[in-house]
Amino acid sequence: MSETLNDWLIDSPLSLCLVVIVQVTIVAAIASWIAAHIKGFDPGRTHGVWLTAAALTLLLLPVHVVVGGWRIPLKAPQNDTIASSVQAARAVRNNDALATTASADLAEPVAMRESIDPVAEPRPDELLLSVSTPMAPAANATGPVEPQPQRRLSVTDSGLVSAIQTSQVQLLLVWIYAVGFTWVALRMVAGLVRLRIAAMRGRAVSASTSGIADQIRGVLDLPGTPPIRRTDQTSMPLVFGLLRPTVLVPDDFDCWSEDEIRSTLLHELMHVRRRDALGQTLASINLMVYWFHPAVWLVDRRLSESREWATDRDVLAASSASGGELNSGRYAESLLNIVARFRVADAARRLPERSAIAMSRHSEIEDRLKLILRGVPGLSRWRIASLRMMVALLAVAAIATTVRLDRSAAQETSDKDANPSATASVHAETDDAPPLIEPVRPEDNDLIARVLTCRPIMGESEDYAVIVNVSGKVLSPDGQPVPSAVVVLRESSNTRASSNFNKYLLSVDRNQVRVPDVIARTETNANGEFEFTNIKAPAFPRDRSDRWVGSLVAAMPGVGVATSKLILEKSNPTPIEGLALQLTKTNSISGRFVTPDGRPLAGAIVNLTGLFEPTADPWDAPERIELWMSQLTPRTTTDDSGNFDFQNIPTGLIASIQASHPDWENGYAAVRTSDEVAVGKFARANHWLPSGEVVASPAAVVADPGYTLYGRVRDARDAAIAGISIYPSSSVDRSKTDSEGHFRMRVPTSMVSRYLERDDPMKFSVVPSEESPFLGTQLELTPGQLTGQDSIDVTLSDAVTISGKVVDSTGSPLEGILIRSLNLPSPLGALSKEDGTFQLKLSVGDHFLIVATLDSGYAIPSFAEVIGMTKQRAESLPHRRIAITDLTPRTIKPIVVPKLATYQVIVSLPDGNPAVGASVILRDEIPPGPNAPVFDQAPHVVDRSASESTNSLGRAALVPNGLTSPKAFVDVKYLRDDDAFSGTAKLIEAKDGVIHLVLNSSAIVQGRVLVDGEPVAGARVQISLTKSVQRKANGMTMMVHQSLGHQFVTTDSEGVYRACVPAGGNVHTSLNNAPNLSFRMGIGYGAQPAGDGKLIVQDFELIRGKQEIAGRVIDADGNPVAKAMVSVDRDSNVVPDLWVDHHRESQWTTDANGRFHLKNVPQGKYQLSVRGPQGESSVSATRISTLVPVRTGETDLEITLNLPNLPEIPRLVPIEVTPKR
Repeated sequence: MSETLNDWLIDSPLSLCLVVIVQVTIVAAIASWIAAHIKGFDPGRTHGVWLTAAALTLLLLPVHVVVGGWRIPLKAPQNDTIASSVQAARAVRNNDALATTASADLAEPVAMRESIDPVAEPRPDELLLSVSTPMAPAANATGPVEPQPQRRLSVTDSGLVSAIQTSQVQLLLVWIYAVGFTWVALRMVAGLVRLRIAAMRGRAVSASTSGIADQIRGVLDLPGTPPIRRTDQTSMPLVFGLLRPTVLVPDDFDCWSEDEIRSTLLHELMHVRRRDALGQTLASINLMVYWFHPAVWLVDRRLSESREWATDRDVLAASSASGGELNSGRYAESLLNIVARFRVADAARRLPERSAIAMSRHSEIEDRLKLILRGVPGLSRWRIASLRMMVALLAVAAIATTVRLDRSAAQETSDKDANPSATASVHAETDDAPPLIEPVRPEDNDLIARVLTCRPIMGESEDYAVIVNVSGKVLSPDGQPVPSAVVVLRESSNTRASSNFNKYLLSVDRNQVRVPDVIARTETNANGEFEFTNIKAPAFPRDRSDRWVGSLVAAMPGVGVATSKLILEKSNPTPIEGLALQLTKTNSISGRFVTPDGRPLAGAIVNLTGLFEPTADPWDAPERIELWMSQLTPRTTTDDSGNFDFQNIPTGLIASIQASHPDWENGYAAVRTSDEVAVGKFARANHWLPSGEVVASPAAVVADPGYTLYGRVRDARDAAIAGISIYPSSSVDRSKTDSEGHFRMRVPTSMVSRYLERDDPMKFSVVPSEESPFLGTQLELTPGQLTGQDSIDVTLSDAVTISGKVVDSTGSPLEGILIRSLNLPSPLGALSKEDGTFQLKLSVGDHFLIVATLDSGYAIPSFAEVIGMTKQRAESLPHRRIAITDLTPRTIKPIVVPKLATYQVIVSLPDGNPAVGASVILRDEIPPGPNAPVFDQAPHVVDRSASESTNSLGRAALVPNGLTSPKAFVDVKYLRDDDAFSGTAKLIEAKDGVIHLVLNSSAIVQGRVLVDGEPVAGARVQISLTKSVQRKANGMTMMVHQSLGHQFVTTDSEGVYRACVPAGGNVHTSLNNAPNLSFRMGIGYGAQPAGDGKLIVQDFELIRGKQEIAGRVIDADGNPVAKAMVSVDRDSNVVPDLWVDHHRESQWTTDANGRFHLKNVPQGKYQLSVRGPQGESSVSATRISTLVPVRTGETDLEITLNLPNLPEIPRLVPIEVTPKR
């Protein structure tokens, strides 16, 4: 550190602040280490650690002022003139000098922030002002970011200049601190006032509830029972008040079950007994003083978390000591039910938790339940003494770091100490965070704002799916490079959410959860170029897919948004270069969320879940960008009139809108984002766009009333059973029975209709908790039960609990293994825990137990394979037979799951040299499914392992994904320059787990992908090897092409793709997708021999058009036909499938005057398919259609559509009705 900075540290009053900031960081770090150690055996006792840390941090400033601290000498500056100039500058400051440098005041904070953290994320309020500053080079900085006004100071004394600048910075920092202190203090005071008002307006609880509270007061030996008030302002029980504690409970508290009431009151009164309000007040003051310090917010969060752990421990101890019936299981179940109510509550019913002590925060419920179920740990005297020593160590650390900086000619300090917050911010970026639960903010309805303010929150992990390398350029709508545009690399949020149902779908509010799908973020340079290098895309749990799917999203305020889908082969992730992201102009869309009778729904959450290419058939519409539960999802809430809107949405697309309200099933709408997109009903239903038709903005989104299923669950003695989970097998929604065994749950109309239409009974699962003595079941609902007309009455039989353990061949426990009986319905099973133990409920009788897994490497079937498995098939697998004669719990011997052998494949070239970098994969042949059509009865080739590459010795290790058949084989391909080799070997030929394979010469298939003659980089091409076979069906013989396996390759910067295929085979190539280009997927050509062992494929020549076709559709009487669908059917010169944006540009819905206008059509001859409106102008349910030959350039067509005459509508005659008196 320079001598001038040392001088500033010595003389400036901010030096004390710097020392305290470092001290607070050290205290928080030591507290974290101690708490992590204690948490392993008694998490409740970590509360004392965090409370001590909070007290110490609050005492640091008074100790420094009163006592001082250890002296640390700093090297003094050599030039004493500068020091005296600084002294003089402080004496001559005046308003004129400050006014002269007013412009410098504005630039200085920005410059300081850039020098400290060059990659700092822009705050939401900086969206339009400083969005380009974080990564823009200093040489290219323009506008107010560059601190040019500082040069206006014409002062000869450099010390005076430094003094003036320093004083201005100090004044600015004081103002910032005062504003932050006031803001935090006002929030806390406002929270207390709001709580006190809610208590004053609240109502007293019932006499029975008061009686329970008095009983608990006696157990806890409290001097009196605090006031307990019911209010509709909260859905979570809480206690507040330092001198006059008050308990607030939800308005329906008296209707809760007795266990829930007793658990709640015991928990809240335990807070009063523990005087937790004092610790809460201490933490609040701490936050006001150190509001700017991340470590203090961490201490506050951990203090709140550990306070609940300690209270739970004391509650269970008090209940056990008094002989109460509240055990850990009942207490955990009550807590889970309370949190479930809180999650579905309106945001308006959530009082400020910062000013009170809430019973739970839903983000920490999982850890609390685990700790509660573990019970109260018993600690030895030695362990308790060691805990006290650790807390004393924390106090010693605070004293030891109490220092003061003094002038000396001694050592320099490291300049890293001047920025303690940089490490904290970087650490926050790399934390492996849980799913984000975000409240809806006003700016969240803006897609560009979501892109600009997002940041990667998943840390880089060793367990990654693929390494992504992609570069390109961001262009404006007119093709010019766009500097300072934000480019985001993200994975599929849909896949991430579906990979962990418990984390993202079952245990959270799905309307507010955001999965961490953004994995990297950058900005374009002055030439509009961007690059992502060696980005490790995180792996999904138990992901067996051979490819990674993600996307790029680019945005620039005032210019537009661009998206591009990315698909990379995990075995060979080819770098994508030269990708062009052309920004699309944006628009706003709006709508209104209403009930079926038109009443507005206020406070509903509306999400924009995806953007799709428009097309006449939505099943052909490629997804432009999926946004389900993404960090980029635009979302908003409806106002009192049910209105909502979204800003900066790309034009020319269909936006999928989902609106959610707690009292209704979701409403959906497919809204066009600009006028050129046709409106109208879809020919077929599409689950991505469930509304069934494209509508214009503003759109009416109608809530679904759904069907209410109801019933009762009882045991064999006709007694009601509470707490039983109820759910349809095809839904992620859950419901539970009440104290009388009754349940009610709402299901979407579309779900009910789907089951009724296909005459397939809905499976309905009834699952008790682990502690319940009853056996679950699965029902098939009748149409009456499915539509809510008949009650669903369930009788559960008694169950016996079977305990056991699952281990591998070495005796190590296995987690996540499914154990189930083939004698019971498939959902009834148990999963082994981390220590391999499980508890399985069975009925009286004989049972055949089988095991299954989702992980690879074990010689047991997968979860899907055990569904419908017969006992004959299971005999050859690890199993256990057991006979249950009574309801006595029992423990069975450990179930040993054998591991699959890891096969070593040694690959050599024909000349004997090792094949380095060859692609090796295990494949298998499986029989067709039972419902496969007659013409598709050939075996299917599937992958049974991940693709691996051989090392420098030509070796690779393969781990099978599950069981293999005798037909399993190893498939190897090797491509080097102009030489290609391939080979296969049956797995049963392995000797001692080793397979030696000598490759044979193979053919190289090669082709190109072009658009308007220019190469397309990053296009994904499927290479399939097929053979022709004869099949008989319906007395006819037909020739079909049976797939023998396929591989995917990606085009390079020249648009060229190459792959290795066996010589002499039939090869077919198909174009799956290309970045930022829309066309029909699956179009393909056969490969033709070209000599020299090569196969050449016709180029995929994509075409953009510039011509127009326009006209008018009329009926036989000359009247215009509105809402008719006009689309290109075929042409003789240009293949429509290779027409870029064919789906968007080749169809139109006529307006009220019958007019249509097709744009950007390739030049040629076409036939227009004109279809009348469905169910409106036509008597029948089918559309009336016609074909019309046309040429591009015809813009005054008149097409007659012969619609059938409508039956005459009877005229209604008004009558007067006089009521009878």
